[in-house]
Amino acid sequence: MLRCVRRRGLVNWADKVHVRTRPLHDRTAAEIRDLIREGGVTVEQYARDLIARFDERDGEIHAWAHFDREGILLEAKRLDGLPTKERGPLHGVAVGIKDIFLTKGE
Repeated sequence: MLRCVRRRGLVNWADKVHVRTRPLHDRTAAEIRDLIREGGVTVEQYARDLIARFDERDGEIHAWAHFDREGILLEAKRLDGLPTKERGPLHGVAVGIKDIFLTKGE
């Protein structure tokens, strides 16, 4: 197993490679947050990956009552345009809204 020494201990290189090669839709919220903060991915790229995953899988599982592709991409582009100082701690990380909650619009 490959390892490297860092100030705080050992890092498993195999884990690091796995993190870089996993699709965005398989990553944790913390990983996505860090990728967006560091410029490794845009919110729009992440949104497009999630939409592709939805299109691939939802025909089998029908998990969403409403899925607004166009609205998702518009919001992603808006979020990408915000200055860094206006971004919150989970900027760009996707969340689902349960259909029992009232939402503005649809």
